[in-house]
Amino acid sequence: MEDAVILARLIGKAEAEGSSMDAAFKRYDELRRERVMENYTRASARWEGAKNRSWLLQKVMELFMWAFLVVSWNKRGWGFEYDAANIELGGKL
Repeated sequence: MEDAVILARLIGKAEAEGSSMDAAFKRYDELRRERVMENYTRASARWEGAKNRSWLLQKVMELFMWAFLVVSWNKRGWGFEYDAANIELGGKL
């Protein structure tokens, strides 16, 4: 959803300024690459950590999951506080 909002805003900006779509896509890549890579890295780490668990380890981790959620709750705002509609698109394309 974030991608669609930012891409639509950039295409609208390119049309208003008479810029090329290539410039809009280049700016889109500049704006999104860091966040997308961060999401990919986080998802990969979760998957790699879950693949090789024994049954007992999985049960122990489920028991202590509530503690992890309480401790790490403040860090989870990273994904929920981001608003693609308020991202600065930069200067002229």
